[in-house]
Amino acid sequence: MIYVGLDVSLNSVAVCAVDETGKLIREGTTLADAELWRNLGDDGVRKAAYRGG
Repeated sequence: MIYVGLDVSLNSVAVCAVDETGKLIREGTTLADAELWRNLGDDGVRKAAYRGG
């Protein structure tokens, strides 16, 4: 299983993906884009959780 953390702001999204052991798979930053959220399930995402703060 892969776990993904997102830090979302108005202009950008920071992403970090780790495996079940905590090994870093990928990290990066991209521009915030509504199209990204609409197509999220197209990449094999099965479950998502949201935590606002």
